[in-house]
Amino acid sequence: MLSTKRIKHGISICVLVLWCALAALVHARVEAPGGLSTGDAIASELEQTLQSLTRVSGDGPVNLAALLTFYQGRDYRPVWCSADGLSSEAQRWLSVLGRVEQEGMSGLLMQRAEIRQRLDAAGPMELAELDLMLSDSFFQYVRKLGRGQLDSALADPDWHIPQPEIKPLVLLERVARSGQIEDAAAALLPTHPAYRKLRDALARYLLIQRSGGWPVLQPGGRTLEPGDSSEDIQRLRRQLWLAGDLAQVDALGQVYDAALERAVMRFQQRHGLLGDGVIGKRTRAALAVSVDQRIEQIRLNLERWRWLPRDLGPRYISVNSAAFELQVHDQGTVPLSMRVIVGKTRHPTPVFMEKMRYLIVNPYWHVPTRVAVRDLIPKQLSDPGFFQSRSIRVLSGWQSDAVEVDPDQVEWQAYLGGRYLPYKLRQDPGPANALGRIKFMLPNRFSIYLHDTPGRRLFNKPVRTFSAGCVRVEKPMALANYVLGLQQPSAQARLETLISQEEKQIIPLPDPIPVYLLYHTAWVAEGETLQFRDDIYGHDRRLAEALRREVAPQRGNRGAQNLPVKASLGLLHVLSWFSEYLTL
Repeated sequence: MLSTKRIKHGISICVLVLWCALAALVHARVEAPGGLSTGDAIASELEQTLQSLTRVSGDGPVNLAALLTFYQGRDYRPVWCSADGLSSEAQRWLSVLGRVEQEGMSGLLMQRAEIRQRLDAAGPMELAELDLMLSDSFFQYVRKLGRGQLDSALADPDWHIPQPEIKPLVLLERVARSGQIEDAAAALLPTHPAYRKLRDALARYLLIQRSGGWPVLQPGGRTLEPGDSSEDIQRLRRQLWLAGDLAQVDALGQVYDAALERAVMRFQQRHGLLGDGVIGKRTRAALAVSVDQRIEQIRLNLERWRWLPRDLGPRYISVNSAAFELQVHDQGTVPLSMRVIVGKTRHPTPVFMEKMRYLIVNPYWHVPTRVAVRDLIPKQLSDPGFFQSRSIRVLSGWQSDAVEVDPDQVEWQAYLGGRYLPYKLRQDPGPANALGRIKFMLPNRFSIYLHDTPGRRLFNKPVRTFSAGCVRVEKPMALANYVLGLQQPSAQARLETLISQEEKQIIPLPDPIPVYLLYHTAWVAEGETLQFRDDIYGHDRRLAEALRREVAPQRGNRGAQNLPVKASLGLLHVLSWFSEYLTL
């Protein structure tokens, strides 16, 4: 039998041998292998690291496949580092990376900070790790700036416009050849003036935030009208001055004076409120929003701009559901704008793009089953003459050969509150038709279209969520004349004559025009006024939550990029513990 003392002695010799072997391994990974230049040594480290990361599970670079393809294509030569350390291109790239906050993004700043902690890298292994981190940050920058931080379909289920297609690998290869980093970064951003203006507004609000923000009013306070006195007045003056609504803030006292009234009305206009100068419930709620919250709102809308195509076209129509507004865009101008009515909160108007291809003059209204069951059948039960008074016919079904049915012969009570209705309700063309006189068709899977309406008074409401999802337009004749290219009064008169005949007519557009149904709660309007709107559909709230849930991509870089050294150090810790045991 061997004594315990001899066993421990033998194990101690093995531990000593392993210590020496591991020390040599770590030394070999830090110093350039014999016979290799520093550049070749960095390339060797890059190859070993990337190959090892493809064979292990766990954390690794976010863009591992792209990194492997990129470095394989250049024989693992570093792109940002050399024997002299960090290249000038890398320094310029870090400068670009440091400006992402200007675009409403902050996550990449954390990765930049981690990279800067490694700028004193000297050995081949450390320089290889730094090169990988810089390339990985480039891929992330390209994806996040070029198409948004999040997948739009996951962040907002009501968003149905495809995000831009970006090729980070191709772009990095181009930058590696040309060194034109700044030009490549600038080309990723939305080129629409609305994006640049909103980005400039963000810069102004960040300055206000850094100076301490603005005082807010409590949302539950009393209504204030011109001439009233209140302790809120001084806080109100300072907020409106910082936001740019009040020219000067040197007035003293607690009286709501005329100058402050004009500033409040400007504030109300910028927030889609009734511009009456009265600080009521809704105006107080808007004045209770901090600059931090407004900054987040701006960032969310910059993110939505990154989701959109970089070129919306020289001529298109936009509908902003959050602003209840339609605008016609033509070669950088807005020749026509109007108020709109959009979907109720339980039937939100979706975000999508399709081309308007034709108009229907004097349309029939084919009543959706849910509308018929929820809204119209109860009215018919209350007033058996309701359908007839509204020119609504009952058809035996939705098939083309359906026949008309006497509404008095139908047991409407049986379908009240249900989802099933074997009949089809159809309203004849005429002045009382729910679709008005013109229906603007942009065929889509949501059955959403633009149309006229007989309910004109609803356009005077500040919040206009009254439809079942379609968009009611305030100026249907002006819009029809524009999309049909009817510039001459005689041509416009012919359209009016056609409408007066109350016969259904289909008119193809000579040039189909894209229609973007969008959702922006912050934008810069004409006159450089920053506009905010309420989050009527909750899209801002969901997007903000999704951005907060996003795991910072750089966290994935810390796990495996330094894998060989981390594994060696782990074994050294184990052996150190075992050596202590042997001394017991």
